[in-house]
Amino acid sequence: MGRWGFSRKRKERKWGSSRGHEPGDKGPTQGLRHRASPARIMKLYPHLTAGQREMIEGAGFGGLLRLQCPTVPARLSTWLLRRFDTDSSELVIPGRGRIPVTVDSVHRVLGIPKTGRDVVYGLDDESIASVLDKHGVDRPPSMASLEKSIKLMKSADEHFLRTFVMLVLSSFLCPTSSLKISPRCFPALVNIGSIKELNWCKFVVEQLEKCVSSLGKKNSAGGCLFYLVV
Repeated sequence: MGRWGFSRKRKERKWGSSRGHEPGDKGPTQGLRHRASPARIMKLYPHLTAGQREMIEGAGFGGLLRLQCPTVPARLSTWLLRRFDTDSSELVIPGRGRIPVTVDSVHRVLGIPKTGRDVVYGLDDESIASVLDKHGVDRPPSMASLEKSIKLMKSADEHFLRTFVMLVLSSFLCPTSSLKISPRCFPALVNIGSIKELNWCKFVVEQLEKCVSSLGKKNSAGGCLFYLVV
């Protein structure tokens, strides 16, 4: 059994293989699906030990232990995405003016690190192999299995922190349309002890810009929509 609670399976899998919309543009964003879920993180709160909370705080992610809204309104988040001007990185609100989408504002809302090196987010064979090996599995787990695993953990160690941040990335800061953890986040998690040295606020802004640039090409939205709504 792997450390996430499921057995290894000998199965090969291949991992690898813009234009922004005008503010107020309608049409392609109607009915967008998203998996941004503050609730997944908030459900963990009662199960975290004092040591685990201290470790999360020390890693610079303590702000995510104080979320108070478990949902992201779909219609409001879609409306905001339609008004995101990627050229200026601003929300353009008709009759109200412009709201800058910046590293500093992400930090004020989420309280995650806003300085340091850029976050590497992409498919990397060595990083994938390293993270999976550290956790004794041969494929990325589902978010549900990670959530269950974290609730059962009592230790505050690198395995716990990596698992927690992995869930945070795939369900909240940079969710995808999949119910499984994205291996694109693995490069940033290989050296889990240095995650505080990465500019996570800049990463959130960049991922939102990419999300807006891809509107109309798919019927799902990624990025931290919670930040836009708040």
